Amino acid sequence: SAGDVDPRLLMMLAALADQQQVRITAFGDPSPGASPVVPLRSVEIAALGPGAEAEASLRSLLSFIDAQRQPFQPLRAALVGSSALTVEYAAPSPLGLLGSP
Repeated sequence: SAGDVDPRLLMMLAALADQQQVRITAFGDPSPGASPVVPLRSVEIAALGPGAEAEASLRSLLSFIDAQRQPFQPLRAALVGSSALTVEYAAPSPLGLLGSP
């Protein structure tokens, strides 16, 4: 909410939203003991639509994420049942992805 999100995550979410509607249910909490300036590196995306349609949508998003190359390949991305998708990037965040070093 304060803009303290990993730039890879922001760019990935923009690309996903360009393909289909996404609903972000949560950004990950910072690691224990992490400085307040450390960006959040994980997200949970909820399924949209009814049952099988929602699961197919999440699988499509997961396929897109799995096809990414560095530096946009996440540390892990997985379905949480048939209702959500989680994506997490490794530390540290690369510098300069959003235009400023």
